[in-house]
Amino acid sequence: MLSVLGCGMPRTGTRSLAEALTLLGYRTMHELANLWNLEALDMADELPDHVFRLGTEKLDAGTEAIYWRRIAMAHPDAKLILTVRERRAWFRSMYAHLRHIYRQFQTHQFQAAQRSAERHFGDARPMPALYCDRLENHNLLVKLWCVNTKRPLLEFDVTRGWGPLCEFLGKPVPKEPFPWKNRYATK
Repeated sequence: MLSVLGCGMPRTGTRSLAEALTLLGYRTMHELANLWNLEALDMADELPDHVFRLGTEKLDAGTEAIYWRRIAMAHPDAKLILTVRERRAWFRSMYAHLRHIYRQFQTHQFQAAQRSAERHFGDARPMPALYCDRLENHNLLVKLWCVNTKRPLLEFDVTRGWGPLCEFLGKPVPKEPFPWKNRYATK
C-alpha cells in the first residue's frame, strides 16, 4: 500500500520528488497512471476504487497528477505531497516540454501527449493564462481536499531540498545532495 503520494502537476518537481523518495528508501513509481495504463482508458474516471489499489502492493510511494484523488481515496493512510513551483517558471518549462514532445514523437505518441495535455489543462495548445489557472486550481483543489479529509499534506518546492521533505516524512536527511531531475527554467 502507498504511504506517500506526490500529487503535483507535471514540471513542478515530481520526477525529483520520486527520485528523492527512492533515495529515502521508498519503493517508488513516477506517474502511477502508467501502472494501470490509464492514458489509454477513456473511462478511467468510471473505474471502481479498488482498481487504484491493484499493482501497488510492492510500492510505498508514487506520483500522479490526474488521478491523485482516486489513488488517495484507495490509500487512506497515504501522506500527500504537493510539489509547487512559481507559475511563470512552470509555464516556461511546460511550454518547452510540450514543444519537445510534439516535435519528437511519432503519430501515436503525439496523440497520447495531446490527450494527456487535454486532461491536465483542458486544451493541448499551451496557453499561458489557461495553463497557469489550471495549475493554481489544481493546487487549491489538493489543499482543500486535504483540509476536508484531514489528510497530511506537504506543499513542497523541490528547490528547498531535503529539509522539509524529511521532516514531513520523519526521515533523517541523507548525506547525498537532493536529486534534481528535468531541471528547466528554474530562474
